[in-house]
Amino acid sequence: MQGQMKDQCLRYLILCLFILILPAGRCLADDNRKGFIMEIGLGFGNTNTRSNDPFYEKYSASGLAAGMRLGYAPTNRSAIMFGYQGNIFLDEVGTVWKNWYEKMQGDDLVAVGAILLSPFVFGFSPIVRSHLLFGSLDYTHFLKETSPSLLFSGAFGMGLLYDKFYGQVKGGYGISAGTGYELGRKLVVGVDLLYTYTANDVEAMAVMISVKKYFY
Repeated sequence: MQGQMKDQCLRYLILCLFILILPAGRCLADDNRKGFIMEIGLGFGNTNTRSNDPFYEKYSASGLAAGMRLGYAPTNRSAIMFGYQGNIFLDEVGTVWKNWYEKMQGDDLVAVGAILLSPFVFGFSPIVRSHLLFGSLDYTHFLKETSPSLLFSGAFGMGLLYDKFYGQVKGGYGISAGTGYELGRKLVVGVDLLYTYTANDVEAMAVMISVKKYFY
């Protein structure tokens, strides 16, 4: 069951990456970045944790690097955006879906409730089983006014971490820094570093490699 879910996640990722490389519509087809701008990204990420607690067991978690940001570009070389980015722990999401699917197999009120709530659980489980920079304020700087161009970005916001050691979602603050190269068709290949410090003194660092699609 869990293996099938991993295969489905992989197919979903391939489909999303294919969508990302499609050219934008004619209404967003010019090379003028100034004005409304949107970014959608997908790729692969890895999170590592540590803590000053001597009993804490550090771990590494791989997953789906994903993000979406919306904002405004005051010039062709700068953009201010709000949104989220993070590393979704696919193994943990698969476990949630598996356990929830088993709840739906019964013939009691628990099964009925699970069926009714499934759309919300399936949609929300990636958020709670991830390492996330949520509600972030991001500044992106392009070295050139038109593509192709190198770019650099930095963001800060609320840091959320599903701590596999404690089995809980922990909150704190998060910051990120990234760089990338914008190819033709507003397509960017980039690397991002995401750091989160949670309220229980657990630190998490994620390295994410992703393909991003810009719409402007």
